[in-house]
Amino acid sequence: MKLDREQVISIAALFLLLLVCAGAVELSIRARSDAVQEFTERSEALSRLEMRSRSKMSGSAPVAAPPACSTMSHYRLSVSTD
Repeated sequence: MKLDREQVISIAALFLLLLVCAGAVELSIRARSDAVQEFTERSEALSRLEMRSRSKMSGSAPVAAPPACSTMSHYRLSVSTD
């Protein structure tokens, strides 16, 4: 079977198109893999920060509400109307 010039060019163009598509798929998979890896690293870092925060909070004294007398509600504001 003998191929003429147009058929050879068509086959070469098809092969090139297949290579471009394969490269696009490979780049897509690599980008997704990199995104998953970065997400995993950030999730682990967040978990470590949360554990560190919890350990610091459990070791410190609990935060209490201020005493009732320290509020400003028992002071009256006098406004003269003359």
